[in-house]
Parts: sequence; structure tokens; C-alpha cells
Amino acid sequence: MTDDVSKTARVEYQLQLAAVKSVISVNADATLVDSSFLRVNYDTGNVYLAGGDPYEGLEAVRHLLVHVHAKDIAIEHSEAQRGKVTGTPVGCACGDGVIDWKKVIAILHRGRYQGVLSVECGTEHQAARSLAHLNALLQE
Repeated sequence: MTDDVSKTARVEYQLQLAAVKSVISVNADATLVDSSFLRVNYDTGNVYLAGGDPYEGLEAVRHLLVHVHAKDIAIEHSEAQRGKVTGTPVGCACGDGVIDWKKVIAILHRGRYQGVLSVECGTEHQAARSLAHLNALLQE
């Protein structure tokens, strides 16, 4: 597909960086194609579980973000699985786990991210707590 066809069709390539273990691999993956249509769908919790630094990785691709999965990881889950798995479908409520959401939001602000934070947790109650936690931080 040529760049012109992509523009016409408004095709946007996304790179799911859920299982990256280092900023080097984030940068390598995110620059495989030199295109203004390459964008990143970043998952904070999966990067953490895979053994990566979610803040360093997010900083490295902040200019390419199109979507962010706001996934926190419970301390118990982290202790049992970090570095052994490449991710998990759901996490705990944002603010209840290991992810520093204030730091994540600061990185997103620096990158002028205008997209959504897609909360990935296990229950409606966790989703409500995540929303309250993230909204409070966004208003600081």
C-alpha cells in the first residue's frame, strides 16, 4: 500500500506495544516503517508485566501515541508474574496497583496526547474507581 493510498483511505497503522521489554525494542518496533501513519497503541500494565519500564517506554513513543490502555497491575500479580508473562487481559483499578498514574499523565501531557485512556480492569467497581482516580489526577 502506498503512502498516497493510505492517506486517501485514512488508514492508520497501529503498533501494539504490549509485550516490549525495553525502550530499545520500543524504538526499534516503532520505527520499522518511516510513515506519518505509524502510531502506537501503548499498554502500561503489559509493558510493566513483561519486565519493561512503562514510563521510559511511554516517553520514547509519546509522539506516536494514538491510544493508551490504562492498565494497572496489582502488587500480588506483579510479584508473581513480572518478567514471566507478556501481559494480561485485565488489571486492577487504576491507583490500586504498581503504576504511577501521576507520572503517566505527566508524560502524556508533555507529548500533547489528546486521546483517551482506555481503562482495562476486571469489574465495573474497579472501572468506577479507575475513572475517579484518573479524573482527579487529570484535574490537578
